Amino acid sequence: MQQRELARLTSEVREELVNNFDTLARELSPGQIRAIADEPWSMKLFFGTALEGRVAARVRQTVQGNADSVLSDIRWTGRTNAPQDFIGPGQHGFDITGGSASSIRKHFTRPEVDAVITYE
Repeated sequence: MQQRELARLTSEVREELVNNFDTLARELSPGQIRAIADEPWSMKLFFGTALEGRVAARVRQTVQGNADSVLSDIRWTGRTNAPQDFIGPGQHGFDITGGSASSIRKHFTRPEVDAVITYE
């Protein structure tokens, strides 16, 4: 249930960011925007970071509105180098990543990651 709800939120947030450049721009720091201008390939990295942050905000909003939500015991690891993006009960690790086969494989091989949630 938690994975399904995180996947739903990930899809919603992805659509928001892809379809509204102003929303995406508000999620990016000035340094990230400069980096994208210099190295356009880095947009993929910064898009993922923005998406994860917005998903975490949605999780917080969901739990604030419904303390019994299936997401109530999921914790975002923040913008850290943690091997997973969210940790659930029993240290169950959820990771959000782009949908390429190499990215999925890379994230799934992390021992702390139990479920990979993808976006295109």
